[in-house]
Amino acid sequence: MRTLTLAPVFSDNVVFQRDKPIRLWGTASAPVRVYLAGHEALVEPQDGSWLAELPPLSAVEEVDCRVCSAGEEIILANAAVGEVWIAGGQSNMEWPLRYDADRREILPAANDRLLRFFDQPHLSYEGHEAEGDFSGMGFWRTFSPENAPWFSAVGAYFAGDLRKALGVPVGIVGCNWGGSSASCWMPEEALASTPRLRRYLEDYRRSLESLNLETYAQDYRKSLEPPFPPEFQETYEKFMLGEVSFREMMEEGKKYPPPPPPLPVGPMSPFRPGALWKYMLKKIAPLSVRGVLWYQGEADHAYPQMYGELLTAMIRSWRELFQDQLPFLVAQLPGFKITMFDDGFSFPEIRAQQALTARTVPGVHLCCIIDLGEEHDIHPRHKRPVGQRLALLARARIYGENLLCESPEPEQFIDEADGMRIVFKNAGEGLSLKGENLTGLEAYADNGSPLTVNFRIEGNTLRVFCPRRITKLYYAWEPYIEISLYNSTGLPVAPFRYVRNS
Repeated sequence: MRTLTLAPVFSDNVVFQRDKPIRLWGTASAPVRVYLAGHEALVEPQDGSWLAELPPLSAVEEVDCRVCSAGEEIILANAAVGEVWIAGGQSNMEWPLRYDADRREILPAANDRLLRFFDQPHLSYEGHEAEGDFSGMGFWRTFSPENAPWFSAVGAYFAGDLRKALGVPVGIVGCNWGGSSASCWMPEEALASTPRLRRYLEDYRRSLESLNLETYAQDYRKSLEPPFPPEFQETYEKFMLGEVSFREMMEEGKKYPPPPPPLPVGPMSPFRPGALWKYMLKKIAPLSVRGVLWYQGEADHAYPQMYGELLTAMIRSWRELFQDQLPFLVAQLPGFKITMFDDGFSFPEIRAQQALTARTVPGVHLCCIIDLGEEHDIHPRHKRPVGQRLALLARARIYGENLLCESPEPEQFIDEADGMRIVFKNAGEGLSLKGENLTGLEAYADNGSPLTVNFRIEGNTLRVFCPRRITKLYYAWEPYIEISLYNSTGLPVAPFRYVRNS
């Protein structure tokens, strides 16, 4: 009987993080010896589990890796050393290339054996692995026409740009779940230790009170079955490909019996506090990685003003788990207004909380994508510019290139006799307008009445002309807005608000 195993994140085609200690782990009943690129580690299993650490390596396109124990041997074929990033969050990070708007161009040309992707299986309870079909997940894929459709689209575009800039192997570890709150990705203890965040645990306890736990498991497994008959799947697939609208899909769905209402969040649900931390994230830790791409927040619309505190606590938990002060590149939520689950009215506040986290937590960097949303679809199909902007941010903030990588933000609000002067940082060679009108700017007087304003762009300054005193000023502070103000490298001015103190 085989007793030697490696964690699934170590399979053929694995990418190890360069310039950091390399950790491997698994199970065994006897001492384990690990060989990697001429280095060797010998470890004794503890309660059947082992973890080995080897010294940092420079980037290399192919490296030998063997693990041996009591006559058993595991060889990892086509292993490489380069840059590794976790692609975390919810459905917009999970969104695969096969549904991307540029798939017809990208997929046939996918040909890079040094760009790789590992998709952590979607697990949410003990024994889940044995009850579902996870054959398409849990192993490393190389970027080819056969495999590329299953890559995270954001992760693939990000990795592709890093490959061009750095010239080393790049691996993306997908660890995400559509519809998940950040509270799902952190331990319950972290929520319990922060007074305001205990609300997530209290909500879960109330949900449990509404459940009949004797029948819950049966009901939950039944809820995992496809909600519509096979005849409807073609229409659903066209919706995912962007070939029919949500409205058209729903009209087609009326021909079939409605699906049962979703179950309350219970002890098998991925949406309960700590579930994905325990059953997904911990399975890839403490893998050595460069950092985390984080695209999430849509599911935390219930408590938008708490999102910054929630995200900060989650980042702290991840850094402790991975034993590393990992940088987080956070995709600020794009524009969106109406969808099947939420109307987006909480999104301006969530964006503000994301920006606050980037300002106050070291190693957190914000990627503004306010202009890349779709008004009536929470899943924008164009993921290429998202991945490209995240890569630009990484190249400058993590890898040290001298690049303008961040959106313009107000640096000063200066009162003038005829209005206000707003001075921006990150404007590059100056602000520019796409189109004729400045969209998204709202000004208000002391009494709360809206003001009519004119504007003029002067280099890195936006002059706002108004005969009355401006008390409040908002820019792009709507769920969805057509964006027109950019810097010289094509990055949009980030949403902001100004409230006069006196």
